[in-house]
Amino acid sequence: MKFGEFSVDDADGLVLARALRLPEGVFSKGHILHRDDVTRLRQAGVRQVTAVRIDNEDVGEDQAALMLAQSISVDHIRLSEATAGRVNIHATVKGIFSVDKAMVDRLLDTRACSGGRTTRRERYRPHGRRRLVDGSADAAAAA
Repeated sequence: MKFGEFSVDDADGLVLARALRLPEGVFSKGHILHRDDVTRLRQAGVRQVTAVRIDNEDVGEDQAALMLAQSISVDHIRLSEATAGRVNIHATVKGIFSVDKAMVDRLLDTRACSGGRTTRRERYRPHGRRRLVDGSADAAAAA
């Protein structure tokens, strides 16, 4: 996988890393650019795009997010469709949500950032238990 700035001349088959607004519309993050798209980009005066060139052995971000979410074997949850590299996890029952910190840490280790940036693990602040109200996590931690 190669991430970075690419010339529009080399953009056929690339996956956009962020949304790109044109006068006649928007290409969403994750959109795979095709020849017609490249023509539209040139006509709009775009010279470079921030994108990803995915190799044959790479997994796309939506597939990776779904694989990660499906690895959580917990009763009473429903997974959303994978979009923009994320899957939302919804409770299907009312009750108490208790965090298994060790499991979350293992999951976050697989997504740690590099290059001197703060990792997700360093930003993670476990709050212990959270109350579920109507099947949704309440922002206030339960005592």
